[in-house]
Amino acid sequence: MKKNNYDKSINIIDEVFTNAINHGIFHLSTEDDFLDGRTITINGQKLLNFGSCSYLGLELDKDVIESSINATRKYGTQFSSSRAYLSLGLYKQLEELFRNIFKTPVVIAPTTTLAHSSAIPVVVGDNDAVILDFHVHASVQDAVSKLYKRGIPVELIRHNNLDELENKIKELGAKYNKVWYMTDGVNSMYGDLVPIHELVALTNKYSQLYLYIDDAHGMSWTGLNGSGYVYSQIEPHPKIIVTTSLAKGFGIAGGGIISSPDAEVIRKIRTCGTSLIFSGPMGPYALGAAIGSAQIHLSDKIKVLQTNLQESISYTNKLLKEYALPLVAETQSPIFFVGMSSLKAGYNMDRRLLHEGIYANIGLFPGVPMRRTGIRFTNTLHHTKADIKALVEAMAHHFPKVLEEEGLTVRQIYQAFDIIGNGVEEVAEKNSSPTKNFTIQHERSIRAFEKKEWDNIPLDNCPFDWEGLAQIENAFSGNTLPEENWEFHYYVVRDANNKPVIATYFTVAITKDDMFDKEGVSIQVDKKRESENYYLTSKTFIMGNLMSVGNHLFIDRKNPEWKKLLKELMNEVLAEKEKQQVTAVYLRDFDLADSELREFFMEHDFIKIELPDNHVLDHFEWNTPEEYLMTLKSDDRNKIRKSVLKNTDCFEVEYVTNPSAERVKHYFELYKNIKNKNKEINIFGFPEKLFRTIAASYGWDIIELNLKPEHTNNNEKVLVAVGFCYRSKYYYTCILGMDYAYMDYEIYRQMLYRVILRTKELGLNKVVLGMTASIEKQRFGAKPQPAVAYVLLDDTYNRKVIETMSGRE
Repeated sequence: MKKNNYDKSINIIDEVFTNAINHGIFHLSTEDDFLDGRTITINGQKLLNFGSCSYLGLELDKDVIESSINATRKYGTQFSSSRAYLSLGLYKQLEELFRNIFKTPVVIAPTTTLAHSSAIPVVVGDNDAVILDFHVHASVQDAVSKLYKRGIPVELIRHNNLDELENKIKELGAKYNKVWYMTDGVNSMYGDLVPIHELVALTNKYSQLYLYIDDAHGMSWTGLNGSGYVYSQIEPHPKIIVTTSLAKGFGIAGGGIISSPDAEVIRKIRTCGTSLIFSGPMGPYALGAAIGSAQIHLSDKIKVLQTNLQESISYTNKLLKEYALPLVAETQSPIFFVGMSSLKAGYNMDRRLLHEGIYANIGLFPGVPMRRTGIRFTNTLHHTKADIKALVEAMAHHFPKVLEEEGLTVRQIYQAFDIIGNGVEEVAEKNSSPTKNFTIQHERSIRAFEKKEWDNIPLDNCPFDWEGLAQIENAFSGNTLPEENWEFHYYVVRDANNKPVIATYFTVAITKDDMFDKEGVSIQVDKKRESENYYLTSKTFIMGNLMSVGNHLFIDRKNPEWKKLLKELMNEVLAEKEKQQVTAVYLRDFDLADSELREFFMEHDFIKIELPDNHVLDHFEWNTPEEYLMTLKSDDRNKIRKSVLKNTDCFEVEYVTNPSAERVKHYFELYKNIKNKNKEINIFGFPEKLFRTIAASYGWDIIELNLKPEHTNNNEKVLVAVGFCYRSKYYYTCILGMDYAYMDYEIYRQMLYRVILRTKELGLNKVVLGMTASIEKQRFGAKPQPAVAYVLLDDTYNRKVIETMSGRE
């Protein structure tokens, strides 16, 4: 059964995070009896803590703690009442303090996530549209998911891409009352800053544009009274809503603020926001602590704290530059991200830092795009300059060692993050790979290989041999439509003795993004494609091709260096991906139980997705049709007798060679009947040229199922189904076409039965029946074979995961 989008996305996140847990990176716990903000203890080891977002160290400020204790003593551990009914008086005091900090009306929510959940559905009207920055925080995306049910259009754009934003504003502004752009003030991973002045200029240029900015990581460390990054750059703006968090630089557990100069907007959120009606309030301890911190923000002390932190930030930037570490974004924010590119390199560096007594965060998918893994660390006022120097020197010491172990160069890392500089060319040269004891042959046509050479490579589960691939190359070239023209890439990795260790091939093709989605989704998306042909489509790099199922990757696992060579092959594939500018790489169809490959691919930034089951019949020990039937389950055997064998005499079965051009056109129409009806795997249809090629080529059986004249309305024989079956040295594989007007004769089952009999007649020991119609194929004795793909997606394709996790289909 096909999983829905949400299930698949959850499984992807589960795979990634479980992998991190198994590497000892995630789900850790401190073991300290008390905390000083500077160090933590994990697994018995005392570590410098560079993972905290309490930038000003206010969580340990004596005045803040005392204010929290006093409130708890006065009011207890909770005040359990919906704010729609009654609020603790501390709320009124705190909101007044925040009005002085922000110079705007405000409303306070228990958390920033609940603030978004309250504000966004209220401020976005039914005739509005939303544009999300690709990197906007997950809590904003989650709140936006409520809008999909109201039919509000939501678009995503690349991070801080103002040209793309302006184009979307023009497009949506012509149709909708307001266009909301939602983004972060300070990116929580990379630490880069929102281009707020340019965005304000766009709000002035386009009357429909409104901004919703989550400034959670900008709070406290900058701005007048610690009002945050956005308000450090601009005055409150009537078309801009700013939200922020009290759980970062402000130093409080929980609390989210919604700020706008429009008092009516704040009133409406306060009155109608669901989490302000139905969720519990902040506890007295948190309100008391927030009051204590707000009072510091309104005092001269905040300026001293901000100045001290800026000195640490400048010092950190200076050291990172001196040591030529690949800092992704140099800003004055307290968040730093040193790029490592590959997930395995990130794990390697993180483990080394732990060994050196340093705790930092690893930034990985889905928090950052694939192949943009890195080490994320922060500055807080708990750190000394000696601490910061220890961190940077440790990273600089281990950085070349990690690159050497993982087969990376600095140049590759800079290219992954689109950054240049800091002497990258010279450093990359020093980290160049050693002399290779292998070769990789990369060809664009199967004809570059000798037929005997290719066919002797034991690609046991690959359905097409040299001859079949040559025919497919011919069929998918020179066609009118882009999706009917494929490019082919063949790879053979040989050891020092010229012996093949790894072999495979890839196809570059335009595919539908909903290829493996639910049928209902594909039906809806295909309706949109009737007017917009390439809606939600991508150029992809696929192992094998879209006609084939089976394992297309040969690996000689007896070779002790096969993993190293597979990594080299992946580097070649990814280089070709960049050259071809494709958005996704699919490695398929692998055994679900192959944990060795699973671990390898996931550590190299691929994510696992489960595919529909392939169906294979491989027990041909029988000699007669009756003996075959006896191999089936009783219920299935009876079903086939009643639905297939009773109609056998109604058909003439012909094995056709050299059909006429008119006959081939008829075949093509029958194929299109199935293609247009079947959305289980939603791909573009194959071109008519494929069927002309099959008709003229060696290796294909064309099996016609003709209804006899006595069973037709016009007393003439009628072609009701056709099978195009390729005979490789390993097995039989088929493409079918049918006339649905004759389904009363069970022509689909009849065709499956004839294909199985033909497989036996040819002396083959396996027939591959493909991935769809699982129940029917299992009835004929085919075994479902669970398979997985390992996928690498770029920023464009990553958007779909975000949309799905947010509830959008």
